Amino acid sequence: MDKAKADAANGNESVLPQQEESISRRKLLFSLGAAGAALSVGSLLPIQGMTGVAHAAAGSVETLTLADLRLTSAPDPLAVYFVTDSGKEGYFRYDSSDTSSADNTGTVVVSTSGARFKRMTDGEFVNVKWFDAKGDGIADDTAAMQAALYAGAGTVFVPDGTYIVDGVVSWANRDTPNRGLDIPDNTHLQLSPKAVIRIVTNSSDSYTILRVQDRSNVRISGGTIEGDRATHTGSGGEWGYGICLNGAKNVTIENIIVKNCWGDGVFISRSVTSTSPSSNIKIVGLTSDNNRRQGMSCLAVDGLYVGGSSFRNTNGTPPQSGIDFEAELDMKNKNIKIVGCEFVNNAGDGIQLNNAASHFIFSGCTFVSNGGRGVSAFLNAYGSIIGNTFTGHTANNAIMVLNCNYMTVSENTCTGNSVGIYVGVSAPHLSIRSGDHNTIVNNTVESNTTWGMIVASSYNQVSGNHVHNNTGVGLYIYAATHTRVSDNKVSLNGTGIVVSDGSSDNAIIGNIVERNNKDGIYINGGANYSAAGNYCTANGQLTNATYSNIALNACTNSSVSNNICRRGDLTNKPANGIFLSGAGSANFVTNNDCYQGGTANGIKDSNTATVFGAGNRTNGGTFSVTPS
Repeated sequence: MDKAKADAANGNESVLPQQEESISRRKLLFSLGAAGAALSVGSLLPIQGMTGVAHAAAGSVETLTLADLRLTSAPDPLAVYFVTDSGKEGYFRYDSSDTSSADNTGTVVVSTSGARFKRMTDGEFVNVKWFDAKGDGIADDTAAMQAALYAGAGTVFVPDGTYIVDGVVSWANRDTPNRGLDIPDNTHLQLSPKAVIRIVTNSSDSYTILRVQDRSNVRISGGTIEGDRATHTGSGGEWGYGICLNGAKNVTIENIIVKNCWGDGVFISRSVTSTSPSSNIKIVGLTSDNNRRQGMSCLAVDGLYVGGSSFRNTNGTPPQSGIDFEAELDMKNKNIKIVGCEFVNNAGDGIQLNNAASHFIFSGCTFVSNGGRGVSAFLNAYGSIIGNTFTGHTANNAIMVLNCNYMTVSENTCTGNSVGIYVGVSAPHLSIRSGDHNTIVNNTVESNTTWGMIVASSYNQVSGNHVHNNTGVGLYIYAATHTRVSDNKVSLNGTGIVVSDGSSDNAIIGNIVERNNKDGIYINGGANYSAAGNYCTANGQLTNATYSNIALNACTNSSVSNNICRRGDLTNKPANGIFLSGAGSANFVTNNDCYQGGTANGIKDSNTATVFGAGNRTNGGTFSVTPS
């Protein structure tokens, strides 16, 4: 993260570019009522003595209020009626063929004589104020806004103002709410940038503000969706949702703020009537801020894209993550892409991905100072964590991949965390996923306060990483087998590379290991290792003549070959180039260049039955088949 972004993140400001909504000229004119009509070419509204098109086409225009229109007992089928009520301005015509439509104030007005007057629109747009929504932050606008949503228009526009909605539901309906604004199929709910839809202050453990349930082709954009966290009068529960999707299909949420909810900012789950997940969900430019349980929860989704969005300041009740993928029962989350988002100052993890998720990618995101981990993945498969930046996770791992298979962790930068990257297993869950066949490549892991990288599972590849200036071990292979550690650059750590605690059958190949405080490469216990082709220099910086560039302790049947060890020219130098110590036996040492490998020895052997092949270069520069 560059300095400007870091300063912004520390000040709790978004590091993402701001986006604005636009509305077409035609729809804008409809939303502006009389003022818009006055600006339009060929206006129907008679202004300053002009009769306009209406007189020529229909014969007359009558200007009146909605109350007057409802008292019109003998309407003229050829007349145009212009309603002047503030915020509801517009043209109506009498529909003599309609005897059954209900009065909704906005598009259908029924007179006391039963005459139906229809608003003259393009059929694609309505304004919630036409339906008597006040937007004053006091009145309950639920019914008016719902009438607008049910009017059958393509776009429902919400002008500037604060609209109070009553979406309180019972605990039994917490994840399938039956109140709050219900958005129908093929609807765009478009809020102006200064429009706020706010839940009524309540004491309930459960509510929802907007809901898309078993609907398709829905778009929600602009403005703010706000919970009642600051004024909530209850203390229990955690199911107050800003936007709730149940079995929703083809939904876009864009350029919108969701904040201060008692539970989750956005909640995505399966159908109300079946087990079908939500699908093809696109979220762009969302800011989810200061929600109490999660910024967003996903229980069941197939096809989710989240781009350019911010999840921040989640706090109050666990898990408190920016995004939590928390599949339950027979639910699954899959086909997920999160790109270019930020996760800042959440009390839990930035992204938490639990159980039965697959085929996902988190790319180009920024994770800053979350209280838990940056990304936590548990019991998942076929996922990628690529090209992200992690900083300030001082109590935990920047990236944790636990009991996951076929994961790729690559090109991430992890700086100033407790641990940079952890890939491992939890023993009780080995029967579900063994945590193997993962690839950890080309990451930069530096200046973390405990370890740089830990790999604690088997059959993994750890390659091309830059592991630098971590307080403890730079690259720690723990209780792992059949793992290849190759072509990494490991420098200025406590210890460079450590392999221990029941590990065996691992290959440590082609790494550059230099200027670490203790040993460069330290392999402790186990069998069947290959330490080959590594370049180790100037390790042992903590204390002069104490540590080794490469050390194998109590190892058996292992091969140490083709390594280059140099003591370097710094004040503190390693004692040995290569040191075989402890109760090890039957190791093979060949073709190592240990000229000036240590202050005392090029190669030191304290094992039994070590086999020295040809080509080992001694501390003094000659070639020998014995230690030197």
